[in-house]
Amino acid sequence: MYCANCGEEVKLKRWYVNAYVGDINVGKYPMLNLVCSKCGCVTGCNTVDKRNKELERMFWRDYYDIIPTKEILQIPKKYRISRKLIDEILCIKPKGIFGEKSIWMGELPNSAEDERLKRALNDPQYMLEAAEKSTISEHDKERVRKRVCKLLENA
Repeated sequence: MYCANCGEEVKLKRWYVNAYVGDINVGKYPMLNLVCSKCGCVTGCNTVDKRNKELERMFWRDYYDIIPTKEILQIPKKYRISRKLIDEILCIKPKGIFGEKSIWMGELPNSAEDERLKRALNDPQYMLEAAEKSTISEHDKERVRKRVCKLLENA
């Protein structure tokens, strides 16, 4: 990429941003930017902006002890059921005006969702109880029961 002001090639530069909770500085997390070495102009880039958003989410996940996306993605594999079904069982609502933002795409879950996701990942019995209380179909409840029974037998 090239600078919009002077036409020189821009280079990727790492810098650190202070993170605050209220008035308290809780640490620094790295950010990336495309900076012109000649005039110092910062150039925007979608891939860099996306990476910065991921770095920011990683910082806040660590700070607040929120379940990482990699662990969230292990839940459907563990129980062999769809993400949509897990959302229904654990009462996880998509975010955004049209529901386009979800925890499966890296969005941060709220504290209640985070607690339910952690318990579902570590405790198959909890997943079974949540499925029994949820409004999913009997067929789906039976699928969850079978999978949880297999997991409990292997443990």
